[in-house]
Amino acid sequence: MKVPCSVSVLTLVLAGNASATPCVNFKIEPVESLTVQQIGQFASTLVQSAGQYTVVLRMFDPEDRPSRGDMQAAGFLLVGRGDIGEVPVGALIWSSGPIVLQLETLPTGDFRIMGGRFDDVCTPVGLKVGVHADGMVFVDQQEIGKVR
Repeated sequence: MKVPCSVSVLTLVLAGNASATPCVNFKIEPVESLTVQQIGQFASTLVQSAGQYTVVLRMFDPEDRPSRGDMQAAGFLLVGRGDIGEVPVGALIWSSGPIVLQLETLPTGDFRIMGGRFDDVCTPVGLKVGVHADGMVFVDQQEIGKVR
């Protein structure tokens, strides 16, 4: 697995229980490949499309997921058009604790990944995924790659 020079740390608290606190922090790590072991640890898949782009979110099995220090891989994000020969953008989503991920399409055509325990104690944390017309993929306005 090729590891990028920098890993973005993103935390954005979205509307929820105003008295609750965020349970997790996310780290987004752009990757160009996964190991067979990582692929074997996928548990479920969510897919959303808007315009010409599709976002695939594959969640790791909560009982058998990659980990690094105190971080756990919650999911794998894949953004592309589905064209023959294209190179999509991929990123691992690391979290500071066990979480559930949800994926939705926003009215703007962007996507949102929500993560948390979704209870009265914790406020879910959200990441906005956007794709510009030129194929540049952004997570919370930070560039993570370009669909080619």
